[in-house]
Amino acid sequence: MIDIIRYELRRSPFFWALGPMVILTLTLLLRESDLWNRVWPEASVQVIAAATQLTGVTVAATAAWSAQRVHRGNTTELLYAAARPRWQIELIHLFGTLLYSATPLAVAALVATFMMTPEVPSGSLWPSYIGLGLLSMVIIASLGHAVGSIIKSRLASPIAAALSFGPLFVLSLFVPHYGEATKEVSPQALVVRAVFAVICLSVAIFISTTARRGATLSLPRIAISVALPVGAFALVMVGPPQQYRPPPSNPSCAQAGQTDVCVWPDNAALLPEAVRATAQVNKALEGIISAPDLVAEQGLAVSHRPNSLQLDVIPGASWESYLSLMSYSITSHQCASNNQETNYLGVMASSKMYVWLRSAVIGGMQDPYWDPSNLTAADRQEVESILGKPRTDQVEWARTQIGLIENCRDQHR
Repeated sequence: MIDIIRYELRRSPFFWALGPMVILTLTLLLRESDLWNRVWPEASVQVIAAATQLTGVTVAATAAWSAQRVHRGNTTELLYAAARPRWQIELIHLFGTLLYSATPLAVAALVATFMMTPEVPSGSLWPSYIGLGLLSMVIIASLGHAVGSIIKSRLASPIAAALSFGPLFVLSLFVPHYGEATKEVSPQALVVRAVFAVICLSVAIFISTTARRGATLSLPRIAISVALPVGAFALVMVGPPQQYRPPPSNPSCAQAGQTDVCVWPDNAALLPEAVRATAQVNKALEGIISAPDLVAEQGLAVSHRPNSLQLDVIPGASWESYLSLMSYSITSHQCASNNQETNYLGVMASSKMYVWLRSAVIGGMQDPYWDPSNLTAADRQEVESILGKPRTDQVEWARTQIGLIENCRDQHR
């Protein structure tokens, strides 16, 4: 049996496609490694995303081409006359396909593990995410094999690639795009995908062993015809592959002056940057508004105080991310006043304060790319002019803007 498998691996077109597939996967994984190499769940998602998206499309196309070899060599009838049952032959064929398909994922996981920074909390890539990636490859490879078994035309590979592109990219049915610390793999979604992978594998074997002479209606054919759409329906109905995690009992916290800063334990390596951003924002706001008592990422079970900030948990967070999140939370207007003038003044004051606060921390006017969409050129010139004035003038201007924002917030309440 080992010799048969070895022979199958040598004759497979994946033997030649494996190198480009691994290179493609590592290219996608490493292009922005600084966004995931400090958070284990984010690294886990980026590993499976790199190994199952563009690479998955390649797997589907190559699997279809590999399955077509019986058509190209006109060996279908010979396979039915072989000593081994046809399903065993196809199972070995599919085993080789799946082994090659999983190799880029294994290589990406190994590379990602070694690339994690020293300050990352102890842990590893999340097995649930890796399992999700493996199941996705089984589904995609089985789909390609089935298409190649049915279609004799050379269009089988492009068709298989097109069919896999939708679920992988457009619908994101198989793997998520990001792995925020607030989320985990949904057990229900994982079970449904495992069942669907078994169905797809069974369909691929069944089709490849019966796709000849217009096989007659049979109980297995009926079962397969029902199971596939039911499985696909369940896959859609169970929803996204992720769900929100319960709050951890041990958030990672530190202090920035009088402000407590707390992040998810998985984001502990990001805590110094959150503390740094908090300290710089507090310094910029001295004499304007009081510093918050607490800055915490959303979803944490921490005692919230009247003067606290809740920050969104975003993938690839950095010092600049925390700066932007804090600036937005402090200056957001949340205004729905019936007075149009009050509403307008509050909105514009919020936008100008956001740009001023970020620019004051950075030490110069921020790139216009990051400006709010409603900020006009005149507003930007006003902020730039204020930044060039003495600190006392900046404080007075900022207090005026905060007053307009608070007036709008009061009417909103």
